[in-house]
Amino acid sequence: MRRRGTLLWFVTASLMLLPLIATERVETGGTANIGSRLELLVDDVLIDSMKGVARRLHSPRSAGTVLTFDKPWEGNTSWGESVFKDGQIYRMYYMGRSDPDYARTSGLEPGEKVVPKHPGFLCYAESRDGITWTRPSLGLQEFNGSKDNNIVAPDVASLVPFLDTNPACPPSERYKMSGLRERAGDGAWSVSLMVSGDGVHWRRLQDKPILTRSGSAAFDGLGNAFWSEHEGCYVLYYRPGSTPGRRARSLARSTSPNFREWSDQTL
Repeated sequence: MRRRGTLLWFVTASLMLLPLIATERVETGGTANIGSRLELLVDDVLIDSMKGVARRLHSPRSAGTVLTFDKPWEGNTSWGESVFKDGQIYRMYYMGRSDPDYARTSGLEPGEKVVPKHPGFLCYAESRDGITWTRPSLGLQEFNGSKDNNIVAPDVASLVPFLDTNPACPPSERYKMSGLRERAGDGAWSVSLMVSGDGVHWRRLQDKPILTRSGSAAFDGLGNAFWSEHEGCYVLYYRPGSTPGRRARSLARSTSPNFREWSDQTL
């Protein structure tokens, strides 16, 4: 398999494309006060007139590979990188997974290696500058008889950790992640939550899932949660699954005051 690498432009894009906070609509003739908050997308809520404005898309620029997924517990379907700055370090979480038959119709190229198929693991790497990354040997999860790896949680998918900036967040839950996708029976899938006090040792927040949906595509993307200072609540974006009879993807949004009880989805 071709070794997959995390590119610097991808890390940068991941940091920038965070969920955005919508500003409440202002009265005609009024001014939206966004203070120093960064708004990456604009519409008629913020801009009174688009006259003379043109859309121009900028292509990403590759700055080189910063991490190659070549460990036995990684592989060609390692994906879902989540990167954020925490104090003096950058933290990266990603799913280490291998499926040699996935999206491969041609043979191996010279020098390519095949990592045997295995389920997904949540892996961790860190960096001081966002360019040079290390995989710490955590000794938490066993893979092929050894705990000499950077796995923080086994058999997981679609998890996106984040640093909770809620001032009322207890230290033991400073790091959170949503998207623990599990089968719920009768063709349904559920999503649960995990928390951590140090970003390495994770535990399930509660036994009861926060969301359950039917359909093979339910929650099959990366659910993205964060604390919205503007709204005073947690916000979760996720894919609720396909609508019967429609070939389209949808995006849903739920909110929570405490990261435990969540509102009904809004498409």
